[in-house]
Amino acid sequence: MNPLKWCALAVRRLGPSAPGVRSHRPVRTGALLAAFALVAAALAGCDAESTATAALVDQKAKNYPVLKPTEGRTFVSPKLTVKKGADAMHCWVPDWSPDQDYWVTKFTAHQGSLGHHIVAMRSDDPLPPGKTWECSSVADMVNLRPLVLPDNSTKDSFQFLPPGGAVKLAKGTSIVFQSHYNNYGDSDIEIQDAASLNFTAISPEMEVNYVLVNVSSIAILPGETTSVTKDCEAPVDLDIVATTGHMHEWGKHIEVDVVPGDGSKPQQMYSVPTWTAEYRDAPPVTVLHAAGKSVHVKAGDKIRVTCTWHNDTAKKIGYPSEMCTSVNYYTSKNPKGLILCDD
Repeated sequence: MNPLKWCALAVRRLGPSAPGVRSHRPVRTGALLAAFALVAAALAGCDAESTATAALVDQKAKNYPVLKPTEGRTFVSPKLTVKKGADAMHCWVPDWSPDQDYWVTKFTAHQGSLGHHIVAMRSDDPLPPGKTWECSSVADMVNLRPLVLPDNSTKDSFQFLPPGGAVKLAKGTSIVFQSHYNNYGDSDIEIQDAASLNFTAISPEMEVNYVLVNVSSIAILPGETTSVTKDCEAPVDLDIVATTGHMHEWGKHIEVDVVPGDGSKPQQMYSVPTWTAEYRDAPPVTVLHAAGKSVHVKAGDKIRVTCTWHNDTAKKIGYPSEMCTSVNYYTSKNPKGLILCDD
């Protein structure tokens, strides 16, 4: 099973996407302001582009900082075209691979206003520098694995990775960036994204990895409210330092708990009691390490994700139109790399 199946988002609603990942804060006006701004821009574009031979609309990333060689590297994608009305993901391989083991301390993504996300991945097989391909389906990403999630936070206290923590970037790794755009305008767009990886050759105090819990057997009947639960047993003792969830616009509630193996009371570590449509693109994030409250999970304990949806359509909804995923950063004295639990 492809560990990145959770990343192949099926965008069902018209509307903009907020780049980057928001922190779990009491006030989340950023996504709403971005929505109004981008809808206005889209409507303006519809008025302006009225001929069949309309020029490409510039959606290239602009005014982004470029990392110094001592900080890491900033990668720039080739210029790519996303057709009007397309919801497309494009994968691209930068013209660099690490000449030794490095440790990534932060990943910052830069896109045009219609950008949905950039994800940093690694390939199981060597790939030629400069390779590009459309990777909108699961089959297009069968040999790809997660590397690091974007973190555009400007506050250290709300960054995914804890102080002293880093994700390993092994020597010779073929890095792959996936750029997702939802072009809901009336003209083709030209994109050129940028991705900055801060890294160092110095071994970190702690290696950070992922626990991904994903539900793909989803069937929500018309007019019904449905919940599913998925457990993921920890193979070693570990500490969850940050966590987030993912559903689409039919989502109503998501919760992530740690269920002790000794039968004691579960511990809640993530909950969004009222899921809204904009969270599909910018989900709330709980940064546990910021408050010094990383959640300890013993070997044999289970990480449990529970998702609830309401189907207000006349058709059955399944995966990937709806999703249920929990993404958890973890540290451990005996790290096992990516821990994936899926149906």
